[in-house]
Amino acid sequence: MRRGADPKAAQAIDVLMKAFEHDPVANGVVGGKAALKHLTYSTVVRATILAGQLHVAVGADDAVVGTACWYPPGTDFLAE
Repeated sequence: MRRGADPKAAQAIDVLMKAFEHDPVANGVVGGKAALKHLTYSTVVRATILAGQLHVAVGADDAVVGTACWYPPGTDFLAE
């Protein structure tokens, strides 16, 4: 994430990295390259912030523990 970006967005990316670390589909999409996974999840989160709704769940310490990327009806991921 770029400087000044929402820390919750950066935490959401970290949560996605951990959640899908051993997922065979996620690993297959990027050829098993962790750097590409981070780029993929960063793209998903950033696109969601721009055109969808990023939801985060936080724990008692206000750290992100879960996330959902949502595109309401009539919107699409990476749509122009």
